[in-house]
Amino acid sequence: MMNKTSSATYTLSLRLGAALLILVSLLAVFNTALAGDPPKAVSSTGDYAWGLGAKPARNRSGVADAPKVSPGKLAVAAGAANSLPTKVDYTALVPPVGNQGGQSSCVGWAVGYYYKTIQEYRERGWSLGSPTSQFSPSFVYNQINEGVDAGAWPADAFDLLKNTGDVSLADFPYNVSDYLKQPAASLKSAANPYKAKSWAYLFYNPNWPPGKVPNPANTVDILRQYLASGDVFNLTIPIYNTWDYVGNTPTSVVTTPPNTSSYRGDHEITVIGYDDSLTSSDGTGAFRVVNQWGTGWGDKGFSWLSYAFITKYAEDATAMTDLIDRANLTYSVAKSNTAALNYSGQSWLSQADSSSLSGTLATSYTSGDYVDFPFYGNSIAWVGPFSQQAGVADVYLDGIFQQRVDQWREGKTSPRNLIYYRGDLPLGNHILRLVARGPVIEHCPGNWSCSPLPARGPTLVDALVVNPDYVDNTSSEIIYAFYWEHLNDAASLNVSESRSNINGSYFSYNFTGTNVAWIGTTRPNAGRADVYLDGKLVSSVELYSPAINHNQTLFSQSNLNLGSHTLQVIVRPDRHNSATDNYVSLDYLVVNTF
Repeated sequence: MMNKTSSATYTLSLRLGAALLILVSLLAVFNTALAGDPPKAVSSTGDYAWGLGAKPARNRSGVADAPKVSPGKLAVAAGAANSLPTKVDYTALVPPVGNQGGQSSCVGWAVGYYYKTIQEYRERGWSLGSPTSQFSPSFVYNQINEGVDAGAWPADAFDLLKNTGDVSLADFPYNVSDYLKQPAASLKSAANPYKAKSWAYLFYNPNWPPGKVPNPANTVDILRQYLASGDVFNLTIPIYNTWDYVGNTPTSVVTTPPNTSSYRGDHEITVIGYDDSLTSSDGTGAFRVVNQWGTGWGDKGFSWLSYAFITKYAEDATAMTDLIDRANLTYSVAKSNTAALNYSGQSWLSQADSSSLSGTLATSYTSGDYVDFPFYGNSIAWVGPFSQQAGVADVYLDGIFQQRVDQWREGKTSPRNLIYYRGDLPLGNHILRLVARGPVIEHCPGNWSCSPLPARGPTLVDALVVNPDYVDNTSSEIIYAFYWEHLNDAASLNVSESRSNINGSYFSYNFTGTNVAWIGTTRPNAGRADVYLDGKLVSSVELYSPAINHNQTLFSQSNLNLGSHTLQVIVRPDRHNSATDNYVSLDYLVVNTF
């Protein structure tokens, strides 16, 4: 029988043992989180365990060299941060809320199920409610988890979508108990039409732990601009108890944690909007998000995440460009004399021109006259003549200024040329506006001496082409000879450009069509190039300009015989007197038949 002293000692030993056991357990959880094996999040009701599973970009090899979305390009696409709409909401594009259960497959759900389903819905217009048109999270997660249910890097998911694609939930159903099953070769082939064209980070924070070093002050504005430009994105965040215990009302907001001790791991979610006026204990402004923990979490699976949380704790955000299946888009030509083009101003004239695509040209000398053209698609081209009698125009898309275009060219008038092209619009309804600027003198394309400055004339509109395709500089069909650099360039299409300054270096491209255009950049360190078509020298092009100008039509040739042709561009040894180098660039090519 124990005496009082021994009993007290025994009780103390039990308490110390229990405390030690709790401490060991906590350390084990903490070490597991650090090791990248995501712990399970427990719901506010305590009756269900949800998986996490995102691996932050800071831990991934090569992240510093990964593509990044340029803030400057976003400003062009969406407008300045202080001019954006106060609210953007894409909830109507979201498929039914999913549930990953206890599996660490949040990356597969956010990237595959939500993001890919939204993009294919916008491309194809099919039902969001059927598993045949919802995309499989398991097809993604099971191929990138390395055989362990320990989460995945979003970058690996985006690479899979770029290289392989995804299949429907009906074809590869989700099984919370099976993270190992691999798709058959036939399913991988079936995924080919549903690929990503490219992906890039909107931002990433290289610091550990989350919150130690806040994100740059403009991070929230970058994300707002991306949403305002027409797309959703994926976000990696640390999970604290403010996420678990968020309210279930339409205005409930996940806020910054009162302390960070409740951190359990990282989670991938999909951001589908923002509201500058929504208030919480963190202040004003929040992003709308959809989670994959079923409809019992938040407001039926949705919630808001405060701007303050993003600034202090968000780890990285990634955007994806859909690879459009061209067979599902309508290619069309709107001629200048049709009712599809809405002219405004007093000076528009219709001028007969038998060499033009339309048979007539719409012309205006008056600054401020404009033409609007509404269209549905993801790319648009303005076709018209280059001429010594042509003028300058400003191009707007969806109310946002894109660039100033100069139709003046030295020599005889050349019809049916690509004057302007934009090929990376979000699929949907858009409005192109061309504003005549009259006899404005901008620069001297094609005039190597730039003296005297040529007079300018009217803006000339032949036709507008909806959904023409392009050939990116990264295409394996373009042959590069001798020395070329393939560089990230934030202002170029798909954030890439190929350049060479070595005499005799060239690129060539075999194509079938009647029209071809070479698009690149003029800049202070640019040189000159000779252009050959089917082995014949047809033009020598000046690429020097005092300032950097992207998305310039450097060469355009129309009225080719329908058949196979070869375009070759060769770097010349000479350059403009003011040029500092001999660089020749390629952003993309456009080939058409009309």
